[in-house]
Amino acid sequence: WQPIAVVFNRTGSAVGYLNGVQKQSVKISGENGSYSNSTSIGIGRNPSGANRDFYGALDNVTLYDSARTQRGIIKDMMNQHSSVGAAQPSAVGYWKFDEGTGAVANNSGYDENALNGAITGAACTTAGKYDKGLNFDGAGDLVTVTNVSTGDIDLNNNLAQGFSISAWFNADSDGE
Repeated sequence: WQPIAVVFNRTGSAVGYLNGVQKQSVKISGENGSYSNSTSIGIGRNPSGANRDFYGALDNVTLYDSARTQRGIIKDMMNQHSSVGAAQPSAVGYWKFDEGTGAVANNSGYDENALNGAITGAACTTAGKYDKGLNFDGAGDLVTVTNVSTGDIDLNNNLAQGFSISAWFNADSDGE
């Protein structure tokens, strides 16, 4: 199992981290720093449709409403199994994938009643990083989190200043 994080910031760049170490920084072509067009999030699926969906297991996927620093990423990586409210104060979404059955990935972020995910194809595994997780077969499996605009969460507004996504992954093949 390895921790991964991607930080999107207002400058239109994406910075990737593996095990808390920066591995990649790219300018997002055509972006002006605004991420206000999000209507849903697809976990485990490549949005370009280029047959590069995730193949392996995912656990504890977290969406932050801020562009995290490397220090913050490492701190959260070391405290991942503690309470979201204490260790990850800006966690809009926190999908532990511990349900074990069913088609819903419950959000344990700061507004637990919003942003639950719809599981399509991914299978539960009892061998997650922390308790259970989800297995993705690389052929269209995904968890879809649809936007809501109630309470404190609105993907169209809350992520406009930048955001971060982190997870624990266990790839089933090299290069994934």
